[in-house]
Amino acid sequence: MLITRAVKIYYRVSDGMLSCQCPTGELLSWLPVKLWLSFRGQVDPASGLIVNVSHIKREVKARLDGSDVFCSSVYDIIRWVYTALENCFDCCKLVNACLELDDLSFAVSAGSNNMLILTRKYELAAAHRLWNDSWDNDKNYREFGKCANPNGHGHNYTLEVSVACDMTGDKICIDPTEVDQVVNDTVMEQFDHKNLCLDIPEMQGLVPTVENMSIVIWDILKDKFANAKLHNIRIWETCNTYADYSGQLS
Repeated sequence: MLITRAVKIYYRVSDGMLSCQCPTGELLSWLPVKLWLSFRGQVDPASGLIVNVSHIKREVKARLDGSDVFCSSVYDIIRWVYTALENCFDCCKLVNACLELDDLSFAVSAGSNNMLILTRKYELAAAHRLWNDSWDNDKNYREFGKCANPNGHGHNYTLEVSVACDMTGDKICIDPTEVDQVVNDTVMEQFDHKNLCLDIPEMQGLVPTVENMSIVIWDILKDKFANAKLHNIRIWETCNTYADYSGQLS
């Protein structure tokens, strides 16, 4: 069984250098970043871990801290991080490195190729009722519980739209504002503060689950970006549950 474990490490960037040390100078001269590292491997039956978090932090400090590497862009940082840590453990493999720049803006991640993945986050509110017309009342309430109540209910969803683009030099080939414009025009205007059962033509005939919602939004966005390819849709229904969709049903 392969499992992915993600760890968040706080770093600071100043004058092109990454450091986890507390700055001794002016705090405002440092740019704080959150570095997410995802490792995939087999669970050790003795420890129940893929890799100990303390081991990850030790390797990060040894390989990254204080290195005199000039970082002129976000892409410089993420490529350097990935290259430095890609083969640091025998027991697991680094599958993703991500810089989260703020909570509702974007995260940038890269694998072992020259592809960069840009993720933008959006908040939307919508109502729905989970109900299948081909089932009787008893089965609907057994399957959906109070979510089948006649007047429905609402969620504050978080939509994450990830697009992938090839890198050309130091430049990101897609502007985050372009992603925002497309998503706002084609998804947010249509879905935000709407009833999924009544107001969204693409949701008609579907049980309005977060799974079906992610598929519908994928289909709306898949051909809308001129300089990038839609990579993934993630929709958080609550803080504890989300659905991912990357264009394949199997």
